[in-house]
Amino acid sequence: MTSTYLIYILPFFFTLFLLFKLYYSTQPTTTKNPPPSPPKLPIIGNIHQLGPLLHRSFFSLSQRYGGRHLMLLHIGSVPSLVVSSAAAAHEIMQTHDLIFATRPPIEMHKTIFYDLKEISAAPYGEYFRQAKKLMILNFLSSKKVQTFSRVREEQIANILRKITKSSESNKAVNLSDLLSEHSNGVSYRSTFGKKYDEETREKMKKVVDKVLEIFSQFYYADSIPQLGWIDQISGANAKVKAVAKDLDEFMEAAVEERLASQKTGDQDLGEGVEPFIDALFRIQKDGVLEGISFDREHVKALLMVQFSRLFYNT
Repeated sequence: MTSTYLIYILPFFFTLFLLFKLYYSTQPTTTKNPPPSPPKLPIIGNIHQLGPLLHRSFFSLSQRYGGRHLMLLHIGSVPSLVVSSAAAAHEIMQTHDLIFATRPPIEMHKTIFYDLKEISAAPYGEYFRQAKKLMILNFLSSKKVQTFSRVREEQIANILRKITKSSESNKAVNLSDLLSEHSNGVSYRSTFGKKYDEETREKMKKVVDKVLEIFSQFYYADSIPQLGWIDQISGANAKVKAVAKDLDEFMEAAVEERLASQKTGDQDLGEGVEPFIDALFRIQKDGVLEGISFDREHVKALLMVQFSRLFYNT
């Protein structure tokens, strides 16, 4: 009987020993004056101290260990800095902004965002600076925003017609839905150069629901690399790749549709008004963004920046 138990118990302890050894072998040997941190466990770090409401967990832990300014947490084996005061946030966001500018590399983002070509996921560097400059000049500048005034007027007129129609029939009006529709309509038309119709809305909603679902899941590879194999056998990686494929198909269809409309001379926004997608086509045609190769994936990745703005309003 004892030998039977040993057959099962010894492999378990041997595996546990290997995990502990691997964990400590990957830790830095020297650390210069780190912020205060709550006690952590091997492998999982401080994950066991986090509840479903993360902001409350961060606040509670920072009150106990962080001195109300800075606290170091380990999400698995990933060190994470919790900032709990305006003064510390100012130092990070303004005084030392370049040090904290780069986003941590996340495997899911690499798959979804065209190998980190989308600005919100891109590491800080030359591409990020050039892409940001491109967006400001071709989409966010005051002069560019003024060119979309007719789009905003048409969307507002459409909302007023719906309100009037509902009022005449004594029906309640959901202003939140109407304002969301207005915001999405302006953003979509000024980005893709076509109306945000019901068919587009439904297609987008299906894709957005899938994207938000995978964003809400926990991935071992990003926090506990030693257990990254669980993502593979659980099907999490396959699900991310499937969602990335659906999202890419949506973006590809939008690109192809716009190219086709250019050939037929269809101008939904009117003469002289250039949607963001057309500006990206111009840069792609040149093939270079001030020394950086710019291809079709870059076009879709930067379009996704505007697409992602619709995620939470759809």
